[in-house]
Amino acid sequence: MTRYSRLAVAATIATLTLAACSTGNDEPSPAKAGDATGKCVTGMTQINQPAPFFPQMNEGAQEAADAAGCDLQIANANNDSAKQNS
Repeated sequence: MTRYSRLAVAATIATLTLAACSTGNDEPSPAKAGDATGKCVTGMTQINQPAPFFPQMNEGAQEAADAAGCDLQIANANNDSAKQNS
């Protein structure tokens, strides 16, 4: 391959790489848009809420979410690790 051919291939690759970076879509994705109120939503799942310290964790998490202006959704997995991880 000659020197100019290598340079042309490198320039073509660079151009195609840069062109692929731009999608041209300025609409926000649902993940970026948040909910209709503009408030962030955070979820937390506890393995077993009746245990003595989990309600305190819920209260602390709720206070932090309120301070950040977020909506906190808390779920109880009822000792089912599959529910906690889903």
